[in-house]
Amino acid sequence: MGSNEINLPMDQREDVFMTSSFNPSDNMTSSGMVKETSLSDSSPPLTKGSDINEKKHLISMNSNDSSIIGEDDGKIVVVDGDKKNNAGNCCDRMEYLCQCCMWRYHDVDESSKRSSCMWMFMCPPHGKVAKIISLVFVAFLTWAVPWSISPVSASPGGNLFGIIILFLACTIAGILINKIRIPGIPPLPPLLGMLIMGFILRNVPYIDVAKDIDQKWSSALRTIALTVILTRAGLGLDGRALLKLKWVLLAFACFTSLVECGVVAGFSMILLQFPLDWGFVIGFVLCAVSPAVVVPSLLYLQDRGYGVEGGIPTFLIAGAALNDVIGITGFNVVLGMIFSDGNLVEKIIHGPLELVFGIGAGVFLGVVLWYFPSPEMKGRSGYRTALLLGLAIFCGFGSKIVHYAGAGALATLVMAFVAGTRWDKEKKGPAKTFAHLWVIFQPLLFGLIGASVRIESLEPETVGLGTGLILIGLVFRSAVAFLSVYWSVFNMKEKVFMTIAWLPKATVQAAIGAVALDMAIENNASEEVVAYGTKVLTLAVLSILLTAPTGAALIGLTGPKLLKLSPEFYEEVEDDEEKQA
Repeated sequence: MGSNEINLPMDQREDVFMTSSFNPSDNMTSSGMVKETSLSDSSPPLTKGSDINEKKHLISMNSNDSSIIGEDDGKIVVVDGDKKNNAGNCCDRMEYLCQCCMWRYHDVDESSKRSSCMWMFMCPPHGKVAKIISLVFVAFLTWAVPWSISPVSASPGGNLFGIIILFLACTIAGILINKIRIPGIPPLPPLLGMLIMGFILRNVPYIDVAKDIDQKWSSALRTIALTVILTRAGLGLDGRALLKLKWVLLAFACFTSLVECGVVAGFSMILLQFPLDWGFVIGFVLCAVSPAVVVPSLLYLQDRGYGVEGGIPTFLIAGAALNDVIGITGFNVVLGMIFSDGNLVEKIIHGPLELVFGIGAGVFLGVVLWYFPSPEMKGRSGYRTALLLGLAIFCGFGSKIVHYAGAGALATLVMAFVAGTRWDKEKKGPAKTFAHLWVIFQPLLFGLIGASVRIESLEPETVGLGTGLILIGLVFRSAVAFLSVYWSVFNMKEKVFMTIAWLPKATVQAAIGAVALDMAIENNASEEVVAYGTKVLTLAVLSILLTAPTGAALIGLTGPKLLKLSPEFYEEVEDDEEKQA
């Protein structure tokens, strides 16, 4: 504080005056600080050298109903008598006395670490300190509210307690791993930290709270997470872009998935002694690329101007969505055939029926969402989101009841896509809401997937042979990906980059990796079938651990070397290189 001014809170500045002739606007600085002034035109000025008692006497002579609430270095703060019951109360006096520890009365010297640190911890809480306190408070309430409803389940050893701790720990792990910065490499995907944390909370003694989570709750939460991500994928599909890219995109997205699926199915029969139908289950699980890894990595390069002119990011993002559709659809069709009742003919028919029912139901529900809610309804975006979410969850759980689980996932995807084609720009509201929902369900999905893997159930032989199976599939996938774009308009370096960008796996593997095991348990299948489901889950987790961080690193490292830089970004790149030098 300066020697000639007093800082006052905004809500008190209008109440401060010296006499009836005092004009606050004439005696305040631009920052709202009260300056010294004379008591009246005929009164002697209250200078710093004047006696304090004389000042107080002059004030009391000019105003019989005034309150002196403080003084500082020869200056007096006076409050109007009509307002002294409000402004001149104990709170004002206390605030005046506590100015030394309140941040609003102090300027921070950013060049001094000591000054910045002291200012950060001044009262009331503000900045990062206030944010941390708020987050801790929210985390506490995340546990406290369920505990107040169900004390037993939300206490240590209970189902809700395990879910809450898993959610909070995986959220923190995702944030921390995303904060890791390696020069030239995009940020590591949060899902990696969530997956590892889920595995730790299931297998490390004394903190293995995930073992208390009920299997039915785990399955239900993963199903809801799957509906959320399928709905997001459906809303994100751009029909116009798909038509423009046409055959190159179809070949790149479809052939890579189908070839990898077939290769994995064949080699799984040799390496892991899978029957053919379960071979295709693991094949479709592993054949999908991960948007959660590919999209952020591509946007990282796009923001720096790499590949923008050639449309590489747009092409790969659209292809990733279509690639996932093939993997999820094929997986659900084959799984439906495995767990359907009846003879061989009925099982063969069951697969196409899953496809027909899923697409038919999705188109029908999508068209319904064109007209409901009606255009004249207020808050239509909110109603659309609620209907879309409700129908997606209904499809996810209802299809299991009628033994057409694959149709539910496909119907959710098609419904969101069909509805979005008519909503056009208005789908931004629902899409934003589902993006927020994904923030909640992402740590639950990947945390529960990690917690589903038990060390005692892992066989070294399965891990070793499974790793080899994944690598074999990637080799064939990369070869087909390169050949699919070989005759396209892209140059050789861009073709190589697109092949590399098609490696990461994570999102779909986490979403459907445990579905086969869940269905085996729900249908009271034999131990052999349960063992197949466990191996599928193990391979899904292995594929994430092997390809997600490696793929993100390779995209970040090779992108600047293989993709063209847009001219408008030349200066920014040169500046960055100079700073690094």
